[in-house]
Amino acid sequence: MNGPSLASPRATSPQGAAKRRATFPAVVLQGAIPFSVFWILADVGDGSRILGAMALGLCAAVCGAVAKPTRYLVAVVWGVTAVGIAIQLRLGADLGTMLTFAVASALLFVGASAVLPRILRHFRTPEKLARLGQLALGAALLLRLIPGLQGHINSGQLAIGSFSLQLGEFSRILAIAGVGLIGWSTLGTLGLRRLFRSESKASSIGLILLAGNLGLLAVVDTGPAIVLTAAAAVMVVASVARIRPILRRIEVWLTAGAIVFLSVSFAAQFNVLDRLETRWSNVSTPDEQLAAALRAAQGGGLIGHGVGTSPLAGHIPVAASDFVPAVVAADLGYLALGAITAALLCCYGIMLSRISRGRTPLAITGIGVLTALLVQTVITVLGSMGAIPLTGLSTPALAATGSTMLSTFIALGIASAAVREMTAVEPAGRPPTVAPPRAVLGISAGIVAYLCALAVLPIDTSLQGLYLARGDIQTADGAIIASTDSDGERIYPSGGLYSDVGLVVRGYADYGVESMYRSELTCGGPANPLDVLLGLFRPPACVPADIETTLQSPLQKAIKEAAGDSSAQVVVTDSMNGSILALYSSRQKDPADLAAGTAPEAPSRLKSSPPGSTFKVVVAAAALLNDIDADGARTDVVKANGAELTNSRNLECPDTSITTMLAFSCNTTAGYLALHVGQPELNRVAEEYFGANTLTRFDGGDVAPLALAQEDTSLSAPQLMRTGIGQESVQSSPLAMNAATAVIAHSALSTDGSPTPALHLVASVCSGTPTVTAATTFGKALPAPVAVEILRGMRQAAEVGTATHLGKAGHSLGRDIAAKSGTAEVSISGSAAAVDSWVTAIVDGRWIITARVQNATSAQANNAQEIAARILPLIPRSNISYKTPCS
Repeated sequence: MNGPSLASPRATSPQGAAKRRATFPAVVLQGAIPFSVFWILADVGDGSRILGAMALGLCAAVCGAVAKPTRYLVAVVWGVTAVGIAIQLRLGADLGTMLTFAVASALLFVGASAVLPRILRHFRTPEKLARLGQLALGAALLLRLIPGLQGHINSGQLAIGSFSLQLGEFSRILAIAGVGLIGWSTLGTLGLRRLFRSESKASSIGLILLAGNLGLLAVVDTGPAIVLTAAAAVMVVASVARIRPILRRIEVWLTAGAIVFLSVSFAAQFNVLDRLETRWSNVSTPDEQLAAALRAAQGGGLIGHGVGTSPLAGHIPVAASDFVPAVVAADLGYLALGAITAALLCCYGIMLSRISRGRTPLAITGIGVLTALLVQTVITVLGSMGAIPLTGLSTPALAATGSTMLSTFIALGIASAAVREMTAVEPAGRPPTVAPPRAVLGISAGIVAYLCALAVLPIDTSLQGLYLARGDIQTADGAIIASTDSDGERIYPSGGLYSDVGLVVRGYADYGVESMYRSELTCGGPANPLDVLLGLFRPPACVPADIETTLQSPLQKAIKEAAGDSSAQVVVTDSMNGSILALYSSRQKDPADLAAGTAPEAPSRLKSSPPGSTFKVVVAAAALLNDIDADGARTDVVKANGAELTNSRNLECPDTSITTMLAFSCNTTAGYLALHVGQPELNRVAEEYFGANTLTRFDGGDVAPLALAQEDTSLSAPQLMRTGIGQESVQSSPLAMNAATAVIAHSALSTDGSPTPALHLVASVCSGTPTVTAATTFGKALPAPVAVEILRGMRQAAEVGTATHLGKAGHSLGRDIAAKSGTAEVSISGSAAAVDSWVTAIVDGRWIITARVQNATSAQANNAQEIAARILPLIPRSNISYKTPCS
């Protein structure tokens, strides 16, 4: 029986059946690469993860079905894009938008792979292809100029609603295609003899258009100009490789010389060389943008901690585009970045090898786009790692922004079509090229080695803490001073109430406790055992630790209320252990209102001014230690070298004893004692016992110390006399004067002559197990009789002398008060324009209150004593127990 069998309408060869059976596993494998990468890396919910993974797998499968000879190479590129999309999601991108870009990229890949060969077959003759090339170069130049209509000529971005397109990514492909078509049509087919005839005038027009594109790019951004120049040069070489060797060299050098001449002319005209010099200097001295990228990358080490784990990556400027490689290194480590880079370069390199022998316009164009992808990948990876300048470029495939992703897959579509074309004409039985060029392998190995070297270099962590999440800082009673919100931003719930304690100006600087305990707050928590094991390969993940301070929030709030609208600073401490119970300055800004570059003042510990008569306790100590008294001195006026010193309101002091001097703040006695103690001895006592003239730092930061004129500055008698009353060259911050007063209190109570504990703010650090800050000492203990005598004079001041307002308030509460008040003349713009009101008091022989009200007047109710009196009810009556933040 003749004719086809009904059971088998179509004959099928065994080879065809085997080929179709092999197709399904290949498609599954293609889709599995981006599917698995996204499934593992994407930090999204399960529903979004499966949706994204399936969408990317489908995109890779569709592209692979079209690419065929390069299906697995394209699948690997899609795998890198899956990494890029995971990075975009961790930086805040929307999954729906990312998948829309991915689907559009797949469609453009299919379109470029299918449409471009049809277009080139339609323009069959060299002349028509040359005209098409001219059109492409002209369109590229026009497309790159369009953003100038919106004032974005430098960036090349065109805003379309809420989106923006980086038109430079697309104009570069057009320019490459134009150069490829003109190069093949003229250099590759006509040869030198017909280069300047009418048939080849396209080469001249093309050269002008290419120079226009390169000149524009050189003016607005150097990086894209380098990529286009490299692609054009390689295409020219590929085009002339088809003609005789003698003509090849001449034409290559003619073309290359013309390009170089025009490019250098443009560069000289628009100072491009100066900009290049500036960019290279940024490599040796990174600007803040590059420095942020390098800090983040260093934190990832060799193997990283996973996508979304680096707290520094989100603070890299333009992290989603220019510095995506730095984000990859920060999250996944240098080794992952090296592997991704090598995979991209090898994929591009293998495709380039497959078409390197091509003799068609499509092959030349494919060579150009692949060269551009190779060069752009090398520049962006090395640039974001600080090896070379980075400018105006994103990493193809890895930077999964809309413009970069779309343009990358358009270029890959063109290259894939070229490979498919070459495969169709290759001799039967010839195995396909599966190895990239040696140059590409060498570059890949060099980049991986460079990145691995970065992983073992010492890490500069001095500024990393400004970006890392921090633990809480709290008061002894549990009130939160500082915390970190869900976005990693530092917040201060009480506004400016604790500004003198410490704060962070994000990305700029930290101050006070935030600075002194930066490492504990950011990385002081218990270490993960796995991180300990992997410590050779990556820095351990930072676990923030909480800090408990010695501050009392009710006392801090009471001081704020008592200060009112005055410019006041108040410090309350425990002289027995150095604990600071309150540290407050009024008129402090909310930390949230401090911009980068704005340093807080912290007046309670950093702002010095003359302490006035409170300094008389130091004069009294110097006189008692040297057995000097004021017997025989006048009680109404002291004269020295024609200068006179009188008491307040020209009153006469009751007598010349040191106790009376402290009780009634007798200027005459203090001035007389200073003259007879002498400048050297007064300085020695102030420095040895009260910490004067010494840069002081405690766990809350620097402190402006009690300061007198240095020994190499010889004071005149009138100057020394005024020094005795806390004027002239005497300066102090409230915290320093509080510490000096604590020396008197501690020395009077101490039976063993032990030195006074240094002031401190931090009670404990929660680092797995509570750690308590080690106490240090401040100054030398005064002999007990000297301290007791000074204390006696201060008690009389509270009972019958200049501090009775505070004394009465303490008496009504059953508290023992010893105080020294002071009024200091403050010079503003060279003239005595205001006075500061001071008081430093000892409560129950232990607790120290020091207050300063700046620019006080007689009509001002909130002077220093008034504030101290109003907070007396909150001064403790017994020891304070501190809980730990770990409990």
